[in-house]
Amino acid sequence: MWPSPFAQAGIPSDFVLDENNIRLPDSLKSHIPEPLSTSFENCKCAGLRALTILIQLSKYHEGRYEALCPRNPGDLTRWMRHSDSIARLREYYTSTRDTSTIPFSSSPSDIPSKPKIPSESVALVVNQFAYGAWAREFDGMLFEFVDGAYADYSLANFEFEQLMQAATNDRVFSGIVWKQVYSFYLERFLVEMGKWEAFVTSLVLPSFDELMDEIYWAIREGVEGGDQFAQMLVERRAIV
Repeated sequence: MWPSPFAQAGIPSDFVLDENNIRLPDSLKSHIPEPLSTSFENCKCAGLRALTILIQLSKYHEGRYEALCPRNPGDLTRWMRHSDSIARLREYYTSTRDTSTIPFSSSPSDIPSKPKIPSESVALVVNQFAYGAWAREFDGMLFEFVDGAYADYSLANFEFEQLMQAATNDRVFSGIVWKQVYSFYLERFLVEMGKWEAFVTSLVLPSFDELMDEIYWAIREGVEGGDQFAQMLVERRAIV
């Protein structure tokens, strides 16, 4: 299977949840005693907080291609040229095909008619150590999210479920209301929140070699004389 350069990995920046699926209906909220009502609000707030951080992480995750070039204060021009080249490749690739549904192919007949990027306007810098340093920083941020905001959301859900179970045993409110609340929690709240949870694992970073494969095939497809240019990249990678 061919790599899919510049495919959307993380959650979209404009991702939103359906408020009707994460806010208890007034008809139920008015019948729920404390501390259940507060506990459910904790679930909602913790979930939204985790979602906000996830969107920020996804945006940072997009910079993995730019991270191949060291960002040295004394030579920002090189980094800017590299970033501009990545932007050109990303724009070319994403505008010629839907990376989420169309398999990559190196066959010219499969490529939509669009002028390729002139090779002289592409200046890529490949540095495994630079990417490694950036990846370690990102992995730390991702771990902090999983161990922090995401864990807080999971804990809030667990505590709500425990309180719901205790409410059943103590018969604090009617069985009909209990079933309606738990049904809303399981079938609407958790399902809606699960939409952003599905993106968490997509933020696992590709290895340096996997990322280079993506760049290699993107160059072959989108740059004039792409085969030769891609081969030069492979040779440069061997000596960086």
